[in-house]
Amino acid sequence: MPYRLMIGNLFSASDCGVYIVTGATGGIGRAIVDGLAERGVKNIVLGVRNLNAGEKIARMYGGTVAVELLDLASFTSVCSFASRILASEIPVRALINNAGVLASRKDITVDGYETTMQVNWLSPVLLSYLLMPRIEKGGSILFTTSFMRRVCRVTSHWHKLSTGKFNRFKVYAWSKLMLAQTARYMSAELRRNGIYINCTDPGIVDTEILRLGYRVVDGLADCILRPVISTPRQGAECTFRALEASDSGCVFTRRGCRPIAMRDSRHVSFSAVKSVINKAKILLNNEL
Repeated sequence: MPYRLMIGNLFSASDCGVYIVTGATGGIGRAIVDGLAERGVKNIVLGVRNLNAGEKIARMYGGTVAVELLDLASFTSVCSFASRILASEIPVRALINNAGVLASRKDITVDGYETTMQVNWLSPVLLSYLLMPRIEKGGSILFTTSFMRRVCRVTSHWHKLSTGKFNRFKVYAWSKLMLAQTARYMSAELRRNGIYINCTDPGIVDTEILRLGYRVVDGLADCILRPVISTPRQGAECTFRALEASDSGCVFTRRGCRPIAMRDSRHVSFSAVKSVINKAKILLNNEL
């Protein structure tokens, strides 16, 4: 019989707030789950694309980890995930938006957006807004950004990615810069709600996202780069710094934190984010 621990069957509304971790089956996400468990957190929800992989982790922790399907490349999946959390009436202590992708080629989602931009930016922001009614006062929403946000400039042409020339590294950097700037906007907008909204920047970490699909390059990286960069556990340290802090609108690294810098904000299309959210509310109403 398949092993299934879904949130409605495992936790109740009277429980302490849950910690939701996306992209939790490997790399930094898995290290975050392990770290939460080590710190005594009892209610953890894994938002994963691969239920079987999520269930393997859940087995290790017994009744403290629930598994829910979440595909950030689909707004319908994001809304379905959010609807299950909302319907459970369980409070959320922290939403840790860890999942991300560095797509090797241009791919357009069913929603009409370039995959990297949707998975890394639009869907995490959408999920955060949808779950806002369940976030506890004093709770946290974390977005995983990247040092690559510093080496790019967003132009007003970002929305033409579905038709233009594709550069995986530029698009990835754009998505992380967009995410950080949106988090900055959200932290100012929602500060009065008592919710802390921050970014984490784990640095260069030994995860599968570094694998580029070129045998020679990946082989050299395995021999030269991976032994000297951070482990997933080290990369997760900034997440716990952020969860323990009472700051908002900051980027947390292993060494500390600083306010999110305003960069190219005139090109960060908050209207695009709001449009996605409005469309999603229709989908969400159909789910509830």
